[in-house]
Amino acid sequence: MSKLRIYGIARTRAFRALWMAEELVLDYKHIPIEIGPAGARKPEYLAINPNGRLPAIEDDGFTLWESLAITLYLAKKHGRLYPTTLETEAKAWQWSLWAVQEVDRGVNIWSLHAVRCQRRSAIRSGAPRRSRCWRHRSRCSTARSPTVLTCWARNSRWPT
Repeated sequence: MSKLRIYGIARTRAFRALWMAEELVLDYKHIPIEIGPAGARKPEYLAINPNGRLPAIEDDGFTLWESLAITLYLAKKHGRLYPTTLETEAKAWQWSLWAVQEVDRGVNIWSLHAVRCQRRSAIRSGAPRRSRCWRHRSRCSTARSPTVLTCWARNSRWPT
């Protein structure tokens, strides 16, 4: 029986923890907890993560939440996919924190935007829905492309 339990569903940031466990070829148990009152807001899960957010892990009695902390913990614990020097560790943290700060928000907004558009498209038939891009306040067609992420990538400088 696996001592590592990963809580969350793959369409949340739990995907990161599940992916890391697969990359490390770990024996783990996936507990698919849904977002909201049907899952992550239940008292049983709140005992694991009082924030009621996904993902969380239990690893042989140790509890941890937040996807970045989980992935770095698993990589370091299992001695693979984790930097071996202080300098490379600092770079790994630099890029991990940069991704959370700069990319994550745009991806999440795009994801929520795409889901809402799919729901609206299922309800309404006819012309594609148009909305404003969160970053540039310009009109973006949501029916044809992941406009928020595309707009962000096209108009932002990527570090070198």
